[in-house]
Amino acid sequence: MTLSTHNLSFDEINKETINFDKDICKIKSFSGSERQIYLTDRLKQLEQCLTQILELEELQVKKAENGVGSIRDWDPYYTLIGHLFEGFIKTILMIEDFDNFFLNYNNENKPLKRFEDAKQELNRVLKIKNLDEEQAERMKEVLDYIQLQRNNFIHFPLKTYRIIGVKFEIYMVIKKLCEQNQIIFSEETINKLNNAIGRESYYRVAMKFKDVWEH
Repeated sequence: MTLSTHNLSFDEINKETINFDKDICKIKSFSGSERQIYLTDRLKQLEQCLTQILELEELQVKKAENGVGSIRDWDPYYTLIGHLFEGFIKTILMIEDFDNFFLNYNNENKPLKRFEDAKQELNRVLKIKNLDEEQAERMKEVLDYIQLQRNNFIHFPLKTYRIIGVKFEIYMVIKKLCEQNQIIFSEETINKLNNAIGRESYYRVAMKFKDVWEH
């Protein structure tokens, strides 16, 4: 028996990939139970991504403690954390209003597919939830910084720029978004997040932002 073969073409694959990404009709038409399954899967993916970032960060810390490299020289960090936050923001918007999210996903003026527009929509949602004003402003600042650094690092910069104290704020935003939106990760992941917060709190002794998280 002779197996038939198909010659692959990157032109075809690229077109299929673009069309596959654009086609969200099936997701939009999900029933209530299907939506819940879909959102649960998205949250599992986010938790997996967060866990991997925290574990890689722990590895960098151990290397630095053993005199191998520096804790601050891990370039892929902002590429990965940017990916996490974009998924986090979009999933929260889906949880808030599934229909509205997909109605505006490919909007011509402010598509929620874009990090910038999804970020602005999240800021609007947080205001409605009456989040503490200073915390809401800090969240906005952190998201802006992550977006900036993600864009910088994803293009493999010729030089890098880091400030001690920023990661503490990043991890506190993750924790606050989970609390605010009743997102429950496993105990193991929460412990890793709390350990990272404690570690970064220690590092920021010399340089830190105004504390807004004790409210």
